[in-house]
Amino acid sequence: MGDRCARLGLVVGPSGLVNSFHQVGMALGLGILVAVSAGADAGAPSATVAVTREVATAFTGGSVLLGLCLVATLVLIVPAVAAARRAASGTIASDTKESS
Repeated sequence: MGDRCARLGLVVGPSGLVNSFHQVGMALGLGILVAVSAGADAGAPSATVAVTREVATAFTGGSVLLGLCLVATLVLIVPAVAAARRAASGTIASDTKESS
């Protein structure tokens, strides 16, 4: 995988740093979902309705966060990978022309 990433011009960072960011992101996302769902049970007539509202709000919040992640991926990562692939294919194409 390292060779493939190097050919595309991608920098492969330390996996420990990536794992740390995954853990921090997960904790932050969970904290946001708990905070959002905690306010959903105000004025609920019973505990069952309160829990149902909290879970529904948490699922909605999770869907919103997932949508934001998709937008961030499409805006930040996809163009960078496409540019790296174009640069790599241009380099490969010019190398084959020079060797002919």
